[in-house]
Amino acid sequence: MKKHPIEHVYLKDFYEKQGQYTPIGAQYSPKNIGLFDSGTHFYFNERFNRSVSLLSHITDFKNLKALDIRCGSGIYSLYFSKRGTGVMSFDLSKNYLLKTKDLCSQNRVTTRLVNSDACFLPFKEKSFDLIISLEVLVEHIPNYEQAIKEINRVLKNEGSWLLSFPSEYSYREWTNRIKVNLRKNAENPFFLEHLHFFSERQIKNILKKEGFKIRKRNYGCYLFPLLNRFLGKNRIIDTLFLKFEDILSKKPLRNLAWNIVYLCNRDINIISPSESDVKNK
Repeated sequence: MKKHPIEHVYLKDFYEKQGQYTPIGAQYSPKNIGLFDSGTHFYFNERFNRSVSLLSHITDFKNLKALDIRCGSGIYSLYFSKRGTGVMSFDLSKNYLLKTKDLCSQNRVTTRLVNSDACFLPFKEKSFDLIISLEVLVEHIPNYEQAIKEINRVLKNEGSWLLSFPSEYSYREWTNRIKVNLRKNAENPFFLEHLHFFSERQIKNILKKEGFKIRKRNYGCYLFPLLNRFLGKNRIIDTLFLKFEDILSKKPLRNLAWNIVYLCNRDINIISPSESDVKNK
């Protein structure tokens, strides 16, 4: 694992600016084709579909309480709100929260907005049935271990945590590493967004340490953005690419995946370090 020098004040400023200039749902909507090419839209939507597919065991989302950590422009908050889930949209950036609010309002659903730090979740213990942190947690947050402790604290015993992350061995992360080394003295240390690089084995060890079990998983977005220019334009090519991804998702090639998605549950037979600290006080 490698770390890049960080300061919290730069992180908040980075995401405030990003949230200010990113149109609502820009990465997912073909209406924003001038801002993002068709391959980028394909990537984000393919990642979205793979992520929510891991929740197929939930037949009724109504009456569930969900926390969408770093909700961004609100795509996942919208998805669950439409299904009757009580969603808490959580982000460090006020501008991103406004984008989430606008997106949900346009679709006539509501979500509660919370502007705070994921390392200090302002909620009671065991408050949520479902927590979503997709492509945001371990690689974007400086003190990711504290954030995971907080997730463990506010997730119900029988609750589910949906998270995703890029493998450090993927094509995209290798290019990021090169850029980090080339610009390691950049004025803004968040120009790449990714602060940490992890292998899947490291992620598994982190989750196990904090008392989580991995129930389901999937892998995808191989060679993104190398093949970006060819995707999202032709249904046949897109279908063949998805079948190609299925083949690559077998061991050992799946370690090259840009995007790895886990569905986790608390292992109630294991006392996490955060709970142990509380009991020993």
